Amino acid sequence: MLERYGRLDGLLHNAALLGTLSPIEHYDVPDLVSRAARQCHRRFCADAGAAAALKKSADASVIFTASAVGRHGRAYWGAYAVSKFAVEGLSQVLSAELKASATYA
Repeated sequence: MLERYGRLDGLLHNAALLGTLSPIEHYDVPDLVSRAARQCHRRFCADAGAAAALKKSADASVIFTASAVGRHGRAYWGAYAVSKFAVEGLSQVLSAELKASATYA
């Protein structure tokens, strides 16, 4: 893609798997950890792979879709909420890093 277009102007992260709403005590722990890791891991890999191409754009954007349960936990939202908290954290870290690299460029 970079060879063809020379840059990447935007990246949209828009995926989720709600699953069944249930108390944390009813979750299979490996399933909860796996869901949270998958949500964040996919975005992390995409961002890491796209970073160089995004930096070649004069006005690149990275958009994350999240959920209110990723900012304020809600009973029974378990793995979904945990994964959205992870996405919120990743978006904040990436934002800070991109701002810092623009400042020092």
